[in-house]
Amino acid sequence: MKKKIYILAFMILGLLLGFLIHALAEIVYIPLLVERYETFGLGLKFDTWFAIHSVWAAVALAAGLWFGYYQGQKWWRVLYVEKRYGRWFKKPLKPNF
Repeated sequence: MKKKIYILAFMILGLLLGFLIHALAEIVYIPLLVERYETFGLGLKFDTWFAIHSVWAAVALAAGLWFGYYQGQKWWRVLYVEKRYGRWFKKPLKPNF
């Protein structure tokens, strides 16, 4: 049960990271697209940009969930199976942590 909650928390973190990357890309590119559409529009119609937005949002969602799952599995193994705590911890954590 603890492992599932741990991995779910990492997946939520990955989801938030995906949304953050998506938002930053939009914050940078949309003003350029609105101000100089003929230069930054890449010859695409405005309706096509809405479709690109939808696809990019779905890709960011899926990539964030996948990244969170992958990182959750990795860090569960490092911390709880291999018990590698790093150089900052001088001694291992309590046995029933």
